[in-house]
Amino acid sequence: KILTSPLRGVDKQLPKTIATSVRKFCINHTMKLEHNIEAPLLREHDSFLRHHYCEAQHTKYKGYIFNKCRVYLKILTIADMTTSDGSRVLQSIWNGQRQHTNLRQYDWPQQREPSKEEW
Repeated sequence: KILTSPLRGVDKQLPKTIATSVRKFCINHTMKLEHNIEAPLLREHDSFLRHHYCEAQHTKYKGYIFNKCRVYLKILTIADMTTSDGSRVLQSIWNGQRQHTNLRQYDWPQQREPSKEEW
């Protein structure tokens, strides 16, 4: 996807980070960013959290907070945060605690623990 224009109000709501700086640079220079990251679904009926979030049509700022919490917890899909049968959200996730063992062996970006207000 080519970034050609900034999202309205985002610069005022999001803190200055490397990601926001890179995004702004890409917009200013009409650059295209691509990646080849593959994240498989872990079981039948699994789905990406981001898809559920996008369907809910929250504000850009809430999306920023959602992603901050998701990256802190190191989760991508429903399977990453639920019991093995998918019937319940893990207690540690409800408590905002990272899993001791992570099903995905990715090099996750550093993310500080979100504030109590953000949870």
